[in-house]
Amino acid sequence: MFLFFSFFSKQIPSSYLLILFVIVISYYFFITKALNKQNFLYLFFGSLFSILSIIIIFYINEIPVKHFFIKYILYPLSLGEDRIYGIDINFKTLISQFKFIYFSLIPLLISLLFLIKINEKSLIQKKEIIVSFLFLGSIIIFIYCQLLTKNQVLIFFLIPISIAFSHSYANKYFDKKYLIYFILVIFMFSTVKYHIRFNHNKKFMELTNAYFNLAVDAEQLDNIFAGLNWITPHYIDVPLNEINLLIDTKNILSKVKEKKIIITDYQFFGTLLKNKIASPNKFYDGQGIPGKKNKYYKEHYDFFLDKIKINKVKYLYFIGGNKHKHHFFVDFIKKNKCMALNQINELLIELNIGDCKF
Repeated sequence: MFLFFSFFSKQIPSSYLLILFVIVISYYFFITKALNKQNFLYLFFGSLFSILSIIIIFYINEIPVKHFFIKYILYPLSLGEDRIYGIDINFKTLISQFKFIYFSLIPLLISLLFLIKINEKSLIQKKEIIVSFLFLGSIIIFIYCQLLTKNQVLIFFLIPISIAFSHSYANKYFDKKYLIYFILVIFMFSTVKYHIRFNHNKKFMELTNAYFNLAVDAEQLDNIFAGLNWITPHYIDVPLNEINLLIDTKNILSKVKEKKIIITDYQFFGTLLKNKIASPNKFYDGQGIPGKKNKYYKEHYDFFLDKIKINKVKYLYFIGGNKHKHHFFVDFIKKNKCMALNQINELLIELNIGDCKF
């Protein structure tokens, strides 16, 4: 059930994990003949519940199955083909940046080799070998997917999990103090290092060079931000200017009663303005939208146009990031000469499509 629903959040790596689990667990049931009636019923009803839940969600929200296959399966596959050919594997990307994950796995690998070597027929040890293979296979999948996505490193959470596995196996099969000390050193050093890097210096949010004493009270923008301080990489030296621009943008948009789509990385605007028409995409980049040469570009274009027509949208609003300059919207405006593009303030750009007859 977890793997099934996770697919709708992240197709990769959930689909790879599903394949891994199916293969390894099926093999385990085959060699141990442990697939009894109870286990089969768990698998059957778990799968049935997951599938029926998705069918009900599709039905209630009137989601076309065609859109699901294109958006969640076919387009990501076409995107993945390009990424696989362009994947950059070298010592730094594959070894150096993940070194603490590998270090934390050393005791687990030693324990696994020990289990395989003694080759006991015990069902318990077979289970532990299977669990080890599932865990190590999952680690490999996470690392591969991290390289494939070309995103900031998201998988350092694997370090404490790997250390927990290593500690459990090392303590059970070896009980050697030097292994426990090794595990503790890796755990403490990596935790402190990544705490400073990501929690304190905010590297993941591109705020390593920010002076946090410049941050301003976010409640100025809206009461829902009470207790939060505001600073972003976009206005890293003058966060008050950004807050004032966002307040101005909020006040302007709150007066627009016609139906509108808000396209922005400031995704709280939909909530602040109680705007019920969501943008078809979160990201307007080479990953979120098919390129012109991609065979699914027209499908996406028609999907976007249908959303506008069905919801009778009169305005598109772009807030920050020059998203209106993305090739998709440049092409969209060229094909429809009836549109008017207006710069409202430094952050806000309005695309008036009220005169268009789609």
